[in-house]
Amino acid sequence: MLKKLFSSKKEIIFICSLLSISLLLAILGVNSRSPIFSKYRFELQALIILAITIVWISKDKLRDIFFQNHKYLHQEQINRICNLLLVIATFFLLFNNLEFLKYKEKVLCECNSEVVSQYGNFFIVGYSDFNEVKTLVEKSAIRGIYISKKNVYGKTKEELHNEIAELQQIQKKNDLPPLIVAADHEGGMISELHLPGVVTSTPSLGNLLQGAETLTDYERELIKEYALIHANDLNYIGINTTFGPVVDLKNENIFTPISQISDRAISSDPNFTGSVAFEYIKEMKSHDINTTIKHFPGLGNIQVETHTSADSEVNVTWNDFSSDLIPFKYLSENTSTYIMLSHITIPEIDADYPVSFSNKVTRGILRDEWGSDNVLITDDFSMRAVTGSEYGVPGATIAAINSEVDLILISYDPDLYYEAMSALIDASNSGAIDMLDRVDNIERINNSLKSSE
Repeated sequence: MLKKLFSSKKEIIFICSLLSISLLLAILGVNSRSPIFSKYRFELQALIILAITIVWISKDKLRDIFFQNHKYLHQEQINRICNLLLVIATFFLLFNNLEFLKYKEKVLCECNSEVVSQYGNFFIVGYSDFNEVKTLVEKSAIRGIYISKKNVYGKTKEELHNEIAELQQIQKKNDLPPLIVAADHEGGMISELHLPGVVTSTPSLGNLLQGAETLTDYERELIKEYALIHANDLNYIGINTTFGPVVDLKNENIFTPISQISDRAISSDPNFTGSVAFEYIKEMKSHDINTTIKHFPGLGNIQVETHTSADSEVNVTWNDFSSDLIPFKYLSENTSTYIMLSHITIPEIDADYPVSFSNKVTRGILRDEWGSDNVLITDDFSMRAVTGSEYGVPGATIAAINSEVDLILISYDPDLYYEAMSALIDASNSGAIDMLDRVDNIERINNSLKSSE
């Protein structure tokens, strides 16, 4: 078919390459602010602009070089298609950035400072630009920060400590409770990935106790020493909250390429998992480090990868989670640990919302049925299960606040914070959310940090 339209293989290759490059640029332009690209967003956008410019300027010249004065068939149609794709790439690149700047301007505007400071109590955000997060702290626009390799890279422990101390000093100057300073420090590959070079290398709890089936005095002492290493490292830096331990159950038959729950889990035995986690949480709390059990209601037997999948629905019943729930319930009743809510959707419980912003789960099960007063924090809202859902980050944020979630985590792509807060500003102005109903949430968070002051 192509040979009938074009006169040579060289011409076919040229046209296909030109169309492919233009289409790729259009796709990248449309998705230029996707959380997937957050780490290198500026570089990617600069590259897209450069590529669009080069293709636009040179495509006619390249044609003449390849084919001299030969006019290939359907030349005008091909040109129009390429031009359209390049226009699409440019339009969305500009539109997406202008939209982001609109959100950011709204959040930082003094006219919204009161609303922002109120709803800032519900956010923990990651950051790569210290001056930007410093501005948010000065405006009381966030409740905490998330430390990862974005902040750690190229810094010593002392430099990181000084950054955090500066932010805490601003918080103190504003006569506010300490910031929650959180990190994923559960040992093993996660700590090595998120906190390279600033914490002592340790195995995961599961690998630490590999082969153990019951807790003896020996295992308890081992956990105590292990937790002490973690607590000393975190306290030195200024981190007061860790997103661990993982109490999902180990199932080596389930593999999720990003989460890799089986490699991080303690055991397949729910009672042993709960007992080990209890010892770890108790020791960490004795050194003023808050812990977070994750990922409620348990991802050990779930194949869905919420990092990358917009479809978070799982084909299981609530009864299928009976074993998974054991460590969560035991630890919620016997410790003050935070509970991290996963993004899976369980149709039997709530067909409309994922666990992380489901009122039927947070209020119906955890608060009312279990009587839990633990701080509830969502998993990262940068995940595809949220950003790709029908609600997006704005709708998910409003639903989370209305479902009495205490904290919303936005760590991987902190730019999404502005979109989330912008949605809350609009909801507050329209009367869709009443801050008077959120007093208990704020007190619960503040009380959890009293021992860390």
